[in-house]
Amino acid sequence: MDRKKIRLRNNEKGICPFCGSRVTIKAKGRMPAQTHDERWFVYVDPTKDGFVFRYFHAHQLMKSDGYLDVVIHKERIERDISENSRAIYTFPKGKPKCESYEWGVYKQRGDCRWCPDQGKIACMECILYPRNLPQAWEHTPMKYSALEVLSTNLPTVSMRYEDAIEKYIEFPKMEWICKMGLNKIAKGIINSRYSGYQTGKVNIKGNTIYEILGLTKVNTRILQAVDGNHDILRLLQVAQQIGLQFKPEQLKEYYETFGCNTDLLKQANRKTTLHKIVKYITKESENYPIGEQGVC
Repeated sequence: MDRKKIRLRNNEKGICPFCGSRVTIKAKGRMPAQTHDERWFVYVDPTKDGFVFRYFHAHQLMKSDGYLDVVIHKERIERDISENSRAIYTFPKGKPKCESYEWGVYKQRGDCRWCPDQGKIACMECILYPRNLPQAWEHTPMKYSALEVLSTNLPTVSMRYEDAIEKYIEFPKMEWICKMGLNKIAKGIINSRYSGYQTGKVNIKGNTIYEILGLTKVNTRILQAVDGNHDILRLLQVAQQIGLQFKPEQLKEYYETFGCNTDLLKQANRKTTLHKIVKYITKESENYPIGEQGVC
């Protein structure tokens, strides 16, 4: 990049002007010898009876100017991509059935080939490629899952999308949550193996989005405005029960300061508002920095 045309500072967070991804800006002169980056992503291909999840490992290596002077291979950027695993899905009687395979040596026979999944490749936590969806699984129960919306909204966030298939079959109204932009709630539903341990409860048997979230129309819009997670959902649910109405900016301030502390919300006879408490602590913390978690 030409730094005369755009303001850039080393180690700042920003948006790549070429691809739109969220990045950390690095000055060429201050780069380490090598910068390594890798991601797992999954591409969906249609099959006669369902679809196949194809897991790819993408790898990038960037070299600094000083390092290029001492190495044999003078390419500044080296990229590599390889397919390492496949999960073939069918839906007999509407239920998902999966057969998994991985690329490797099977039973010490010497040759690499597609063999039954041995569990040696940790690729399920990945990014879903959305641009050929929902066409790729059009003739399956996943057609209206809206997972492509979620993946587009969170393009650099890895999730267990195979778990998302089972969660969607169990809870088809998850489509509403994805399309409403409640990305963190959707991610929490997908990645959580034990939903009973989540703070804000999602009622999967609810008939409307308000019954599912346990919120009024006003509080549902506030949750959308801040893209709240399960903790913020819990704060809104408790505040609603005791008659306390947050504004989006107040909710963000409260959560950043107190986390999911519902006991503070329930305290009676407060002599000031929660908004003023947050403002006071923010101002005081400039003189008395708050320590790390677990430290006095």
